Amino acid sequence: MTRLISALPLVLALACNAGSDKGTDKGTDKDDTDTTDTEDTSDFDGKTAATGADLTCFTPAADTTEWAPVGTVTVTSATVTLDGTIQDFEEEEPVSSRTVQLWFSDVAQGPSDTTGNGDANGKITIDDVPACAPLSWLAKEIAGLEEAKDTYKAHQVFGTGTAGTLKAEFNSVSNNTYRLIPTIVGISIDDTKSVIAGTVYGCGREADALPSDETGRVEGARVRVFSCPSADPAPEDCTTPVTNVEIKYFIENFPDRNQPYTSDDGLFGVFNVPPGTFRVEAYDSLDGTERILGGTIVTSYADSINIANIWAGYPDGVKYPASCFE
Repeated sequence: MTRLISALPLVLALACNAGSDKGTDKGTDKDDTDTTDTEDTSDFDGKTAATGADLTCFTPAADTTEWAPVGTVTVTSATVTLDGTIQDFEEEEPVSSRTVQLWFSDVAQGPSDTTGNGDANGKITIDDVPACAPLSWLAKEIAGLEEAKDTYKAHQVFGTGTAGTLKAEFNSVSNNTYRLIPTIVGISIDDTKSVIAGTVYGCGREADALPSDETGRVEGARVRVFSCPSADPAPEDCTTPVTNVEIKYFIENFPDRNQPYTSDDGLFGVFNVPPGTFRVEAYDSLDGTERILGGTIVTSYADSINIANIWAGYPDGVKYPASCFE
């Protein structure tokens, strides 16, 4: 996800100005019976359908079972060395004093399968990482610091790379960013809950493209959140709308409290998500007919940020790079 802004004083100024009469500050004091921050899909505030990215790999429909199968992964036993960089989410600059833990089961629970330590320049090398298999990672600051929040990402699928090596980027969210972005859109963060943030991507983007690559982002999508009955659910099992979350979108990589759907940066944020497992779903509306574009399953960990990208045509957030089909 790309740089939001680099000047802290400007961020603070925007936070102060966010209390203008443009729109209503919903806050976080809603009754527990309130539903997810979702509006009537028949009126898309002038935006009829998602644009800006290729959606031809599937036929958007209200029922994801109508989507074509993804195909059969043919690379099943390769490993890759990650030539990585740990970078600040906001500044897109390398950061030191971070570790990256990987879980090859794609569930970030219990001891990790491998860990890498970033150097003073944010560089990190991790050997023997499974290629063409979804995994989860956590970017975490070293003990004793209070600079960054735990930053999780699930369903990361690395391709086979070149000669067994692949470039990788791991985002780490600073405490300043974690606090200031919600403030700008009028939200108070609850430390017993989490933030889910991600990008809606179209069909043409490679699954292992670096986060700093801005291609293939979808404009005109909305997201909603459903709770799941287990830690490893099928997408269709997650049907209960989540209450008491705030969903916000971005303009030019900057949060905007009045933006009703993704802009051309494709970015969204879901704030104050309770711990548990959820499905985040992207949808649009064409001639008054709702269409699901994609979804992802994400586990929310208290007092953290969870990166959950959505791929058009994929109901569970798992997309394989082209090299996995060779």
